[in-house]
Amino acid sequence: MSMPDVGTYNDVTAGKRAIMQKESGCVQLAVECCLTTGESITAYLNIILKDGSIATRTVEQLKKAVGWDGDFETLESGDWPAFQIVVGTEHYNGEDQLKVKWLNPNNATGGAGFESNVDAKKLKAQYGAKLRALAGGTPAPKTAPATPKPPTPRPAPKAPPAPAKTYQPSTIDACWEKFCEQYPGKDEAELVKLWDAAVKKHTGKVQSDCTPEDWGKMLSYIALPL
Repeated sequence: MSMPDVGTYNDVTAGKRAIMQKESGCVQLAVECCLTTGESITAYLNIILKDGSIATRTVEQLKKAVGWDGDFETLESGDWPAFQIVVGTEHYNGEDQLKVKWLNPNNATGGAGFESNVDAKKLKAQYGAKLRALAGGTPAPKTAPATPKPPTPRPAPKAPPAPAKTYQPSTIDACWEKFCEQYPGKDEAELVKLWDAAVKKHTGKVQSDCTPEDWGKMLSYIALPL
């Protein structure tokens, strides 16, 4: 069949139809528009845009022109009434090409479809509710509001640190005397060795760095065995 010229055509019937999903995610209807003159032109209509949103202008065209109810299955293979098309030109790849710019209402019957590359039932399940609502059919069910999450409990305040234990100041002489009482029978060399170990263990210091408070701490632990 030859292509029509630019203009408006009535009593157009739908010939072959296919629903195609592109790699971008866009869902497109291709419909052969058959004119009473014997000419034909294919209209390409985006139903779902690549971002997943509904192409509302196209849905409105199909609703008004052929009474589409938002069901992909009827879009692909249902009977269409005759309709009107507006043919114009589009500049593409460096040249002007004919294109179906618009679909308008008219009264007549349509034709059978041809092979699609996407399952109409799958598209119906995914987008049907939104399309039917937009086309005036059964509205999409409202989503129940999400149950608010309980507030996150604040952590319990940390207990203040226990005050550091204090010791009554003392002297190295008092500690040495008490220390020697704990180890009777030890000679001086053994006592000095045990003494150095005890000072480091209980004060964390060497003897020459100890303060009166350190010696008080040492005195409080001096009775403990090493």
